[in-house]
Order: sequence, then structure tokens, then C-alpha cells
Amino acid sequence: MPILGAFLASVFGALFGGLTKDVARKGATMAAALVSFAAAATTLLAVMRSTVQPLMQAMFTTGYGQVIGLAFPPVAGTCLTAIASCWVACAVYRMHVRIVQATASA
Repeated sequence: MPILGAFLASVFGALFGGLTKDVARKGATMAAALVSFAAAATTLLAVMRSTVQPLMQAMFTTGYGQVIGLAFPPVAGTCLTAIASCWVACAVYRMHVRIVQATASA
């Protein structure tokens, strides 16, 4: 009996160790992908905000900008950045769902 117990412990230990290593590798890959995507999205949003905000402010200082300002408030740049942030959050969520589905089916 001790030999059978040692055999079963080694078989199940090797199986559990392999599964743990595989899950850890997939988790690390998913985390790296999400972090790199988030860094790219944050950089993109910062560039967009630094580009749109001065343009909107410059536009509102002209005479025509005052008329256009009736349709677009001075915080329009911030609103555009918030909309883009929402799109990025939705893209990250869809990417996460696809990764989870791929991990669950594999």
C-alpha cells in the first residue's frame, strides 16, 4: 500500500504541477497584454487631450469661435477625451472576455 500511495501522489503531484504552471503562464501572458494595452491607451489619450484641448481653446478665442462656442462648450475637449476613454474601456473589456473564453475553451 505505501508503494501505491507514493505512486498516486507522484502522478497527481506531477499533473497538478503541470496544470498550475500552465495556468500561471496564461495568467502572466494575459496580465502583460492588458498592461501593455492600458499603457498604449493611456498614452494615446494623453496625446489626444494635449492636442485637442489647445485647439479648442484657440478656437474659442476668435470671433467665429464665439459663435461656434454656442454649439460646442469650452469643455468639449474634455468630453471628447471622456468618450474616447469609454471606447478604450469597452475595447479592454471585449479583449478580456475573448481571453477568458480562449482560456476556458483550451
